[in-house]
Amino acid sequence: MSVNRQSMLAPAAAVFAACVLAGAVRPEQPMEFEKHTVSDPVAVNKDAMAFLKPKGWKVDGGIKWYMNLWNQACLEVRVNNPNGLEQIETFPWAYCTWIQNPIVPMPRGSNYLGAIVEPPTDDPKEYVRRYTIPMLRRGATITGYQEMPEVAKSLTALNGGTKMRAGRTRIEYKVNGQPVEEDIYVSLYLTSFSLAMNSANILWGPALPPYGLRGAKGQLDAATPLMLPCVNSVSINPYWWGEWNYVQQLFQQWLANASANAMALSRHLTRNNEEIRQMFRSSYELRQKTLDRVNQNFSDYIRGMTRYDNPHETYPVSLPSGYSHAWVSGNGSYILSNNANFNPNVGSTQSWTLMKQAK
Repeated sequence: MSVNRQSMLAPAAAVFAACVLAGAVRPEQPMEFEKHTVSDPVAVNKDAMAFLKPKGWKVDGGIKWYMNLWNQACLEVRVNNPNGLEQIETFPWAYCTWIQNPIVPMPRGSNYLGAIVEPPTDDPKEYVRRYTIPMLRRGATITGYQEMPEVAKSLTALNGGTKMRAGRTRIEYKVNGQPVEEDIYVSLYLTSFSLAMNSANILWGPALPPYGLRGAKGQLDAATPLMLPCVNSVSINPYWWGEWNYVQQLFQQWLANASANAMALSRHLTRNNEEIRQMFRSSYELRQKTLDRVNQNFSDYIRGMTRYDNPHETYPVSLPSGYSHAWVSGNGSYILSNNANFNPNVGSTQSWTLMKQAK
């Protein structure tokens, strides 16, 4: 079996779980989400993707290219509340390989044909223990774990039956002396094929880019629905998606010729944009459709999320529950309110549409 690697960049992604009772609180103040667009200077400063964030929250980071790796690019951003400890972070990632009984020794951490040489694991909790904590959260301790079988099932169907596991690992640590909790969401694939001389090549790694949701200790579950729209709303620009796919193909070709050239790869991002986009249009549409199903599975784990039909988008949007009215503007902003007399069109330069809950 083979894994559909083109479907896995989607930082879009997706987040898993929390235990907040829907409708337990009816907030009095409206809540507003606004669209944030990520540009990619490598791709002639083209808009690469966009996502929702709570209004006023700050965004750091962007697209980072790894020209010597198979996946080529990662979305590495931090979205944080400037007045609190809440934060959403997307982590760097790479495909991994491990050869059993290799003819030539391959050191751990080395690069083999664009994949990192590391012993395999299909356990999300072990992935966090082995990689996330030492590299990104030194000193953190694991305090909980939840398996997400329905998420894994959706991803397995997308990738032709390749084995998948998905889960949420909770860790604790301190930020500026204040205790925080963070849920690390990891989906992993694992597949293998036989080589000569009783050897086998195991391919494994993230099936979706890993994410973390952080909050003050004891408050993360309540804050999760506020942060979930950020990761569930990621939409990739089809032009950028096509260019990324094209460069990934070029990388594979240059690997076969043993002549990969990072500068040449970068230059290809500026050429034949429309032709490239059309070439990978079907894979882009499949990705969007599949991620909508995956995101719905994620939201089903969250008691505290409601899906709405957005007249400006093909797929529903998931927003925090507890509000009786949800409005969307033409530029992709949202306002949630419990005030029956509230109308964001009054005194606004934007046009707002009242949305209905998705069936």
